[in-house]
Amino acid sequence: MKREEAIAQQALIDVLRGGSDIGGLGANPLTPKEMISNLSAQGYKIVKDDPAAERRRIAAIDSFRKARWAGGDVVKVGVLSCSHLGSRHQQLTFLESFYDRCVEEQISEVLHAGDVSDGDGHVYKGHGYDIFVHGADRQVAYIEEKYPQREGVKTHMIAGNHDWSFYQRGGYDLIENLSARRKDIVYHGPMGAKVFVDGVHFYLAHGDGGVAYARSYKPQRRIEQFAPEQKPEVLLLGHYHVWDHLPMYRNVVSWQLGCFQAQTDYLKRKGLYPEIGGLILTIYRGTKGADRPGGFVRVVGEVVPFFVPKENDY
Repeated sequence: MKREEAIAQQALIDVLRGGSDIGGLGANPLTPKEMISNLSAQGYKIVKDDPAAERRRIAAIDSFRKARWAGGDVVKVGVLSCSHLGSRHQQLTFLESFYDRCVEEQISEVLHAGDVSDGDGHVYKGHGYDIFVHGADRQVAYIEEKYPQREGVKTHMIAGNHDWSFYQRGGYDLIENLSARRKDIVYHGPMGAKVFVDGVHFYLAHGDGGVAYARSYKPQRRIEQFAPEQKPEVLLLGHYHVWDHLPMYRNVVSWQLGCFQAQTDYLKRKGLYPEIGGLILTIYRGTKGADRPGGFVRVVGEVVPFFVPKENDY
């Protein structure tokens, strides 16, 4: 590099750093713009920072963040599965307590992921000896009377495999008949259904088979089967009587749910111990700027556990 060019470059650096001395360039010193032009012509790449642009970028990020998190709606629901009413091992006292908690939290919508009843007594070998209310009509009447009912609270249900056992043997849809008797119960069909609460897309599902060694396996497989346009925001999976939570998998929040039934003789044989309790979900939605339809921006789950099962709770 020629001495004059080196001097010009250093002078340019001084100017860009905030210095005002551009001496040493002769009687007619170059302006910064001319220096940049000359250096560019010689193959140098001159990058000019725009402080105002950076401020605009930071302001845009800050504006999006505030719009996403502040001033939105809060959707709160109670969630449970596997109450198995009619079973000698039901936990009716804890079920009532969970509904009391929902009332305390000012929850008006509860989601039940199946096995409301204990079924027809033929779900597994020896099942009939675990039931104290036999027959579809008697079970419906018992559940109509005993299932928790709170003013202003609506319960959305699907039928699980125990509920559906009556249909499989005789074409009797137990939960459909229950919902006809109890106006606070809304029936969404057997085994799985979309349920929308204040615009939030839930999917209630009732599983099959036993608990996987890795508890998250069954929820993962469920989520993988949804077509992209059919994916819910929250998957709620009943049947397995034990908890598992996937904070995010393929953009779906999922909970595998506990139950309200103590250990049956069948579970004793399998060496399985159920986890009793319900779930309270609080979902926050932004008023604008959220990057998901409906403004879904944050979900908080609180398990309400009950640790010591009650005997003869019926």
